[in-house]
Amino acid sequence: MLDDARDESVPLTRSAQVAVIGSGPAGATLALALSRYADVLVIESGGLEDDPETARLYEGESIGIDYSLVDTRARRLGGSSHLWSGWCTPFDPLDFAERPWVEHSGWPFGTETLAPYYADAAHLLNLNNAVFDAAGTLSRIGVAAPRLDPLETVLSLWRFGLPTARFGESSTIRAMTAAQVHVLCHASVVDIRLDSSHSQVRELVVRSTDGREGRISADFVVIACGGIETPRILLNCRSQVSYGIGNAHDNVGRFFMEHPHAELASVPPIDDDWYECATRKGIDVAQHPFILAFGVPPARQIEERILNARAHFYLPPTGSGPMARLGVFMEQAPDPDSRITLGKARDRLGMLRARLNWKLGKLDEYSAQRTGALLATQLKRMGVQHERIEPPYFANRKAVTYTSHHIGTTRMTNDRERGVVDSSCRVHDIDNLFVAGSSVFPTASWANPTFTIVALALRLAAHLRELIAPEAKRDMLQ
Repeated sequence: MLDDARDESVPLTRSAQVAVIGSGPAGATLALALSRYADVLVIESGGLEDDPETARLYEGESIGIDYSLVDTRARRLGGSSHLWSGWCTPFDPLDFAERPWVEHSGWPFGTETLAPYYADAAHLLNLNNAVFDAAGTLSRIGVAAPRLDPLETVLSLWRFGLPTARFGESSTIRAMTAAQVHVLCHASVVDIRLDSSHSQVRELVVRSTDGREGRISADFVVIACGGIETPRILLNCRSQVSYGIGNAHDNVGRFFMEHPHAELASVPPIDDDWYECATRKGIDVAQHPFILAFGVPPARQIEERILNARAHFYLPPTGSGPMARLGVFMEQAPDPDSRITLGKARDRLGMLRARLNWKLGKLDEYSAQRTGALLATQLKRMGVQHERIEPPYFANRKAVTYTSHHIGTTRMTNDRERGVVDSSCRVHDIDNLFVAGSSVFPTASWANPTFTIVALALRLAAHLRELIAPEAKRDMLQ
């Protein structure tokens, strides 16, 4: 059922077993996965289509590296999946590890904890499987892999589902309707009310842009609003806790991370089949597109004490000549001073707007420069001709190319003094409040976050299912 909170006939005061705030990849995945076991209500601030007036609720300040708080997100049913181009790839095992040279690194678990959810994540993202074997993919379509030294270069790929999963399109809406998920559009959560012990969410205060207001009670609440809006909601909840919910140790909003991108060089065309799979989308045996990427192997990252990254080829705009570009997607080191706080201005709902101070540091810049230098020799081995790799500079620039990935700000750690949620994505010290999405990632990897967002949401759904219906069968998607 799809309701509009602006409709006077729609009751805004209601209850559900599970209330999911946000309908992007994380929120929609949770709602669909839990719908067989619980009464699920999805609360979405936007509607079915883009609305400039609604989008203005995202407006705020950028006081660090220049960054758009509006253009990098979509406030509508399906969230920012409408801005996503479908790039799917999992994190590397080293991304989950505590790395001594990367301060604040380390997840509470490793890749083996998320791997059981990869197949279902692939299904939801319209991939035929969760296999991301670059060399095997090339071999199966009869393309020789580039000549690489495996000690110096790792071959990876991005895969693309068909069609690109848009969680607000008619297919997902039909699936939610069939699963009896209730969706309340044009309703924004403006406060989270706790019980007298401050250990349970008692109700959510929701408000529409035309001034209607209601109270929603739920046994479990999940915030799935992204790395900027999720901390903004928590920090705005000051009616009972002056510093905001989940923020007893001043961690909400900290560790904002992106995937800074830099152009390294221009390269002439290469008469090799693998090059076509790197500059244009190759097609695998299941007719799914993919693009190759090239990185520094884990052992070399450890030796060099650098962050993870992937170089890729891309074609310039039409008419710019035959030269392709070589760029690099970088992992950003977690930095507590790269953060979301609240400004003084309020939106039309009365919420304080976000203030983003996105910062990059010395390790980010060093890693980008060192990655370029390490790949230069290997590129020539692969037959890629270039005059030289231009070292990218991040830390001392006001403007940096970004990828619209909002990562961190409600980081996951079992130490309540160092983060916001525990390894089950539950907000520390609040029994029934959870967070889903890339805001809980302790580190960012080089990889686009959506595949891991969906896998982590499926893991959270399994955890909530055990709390709601422990007798239920384990396979939620069959």
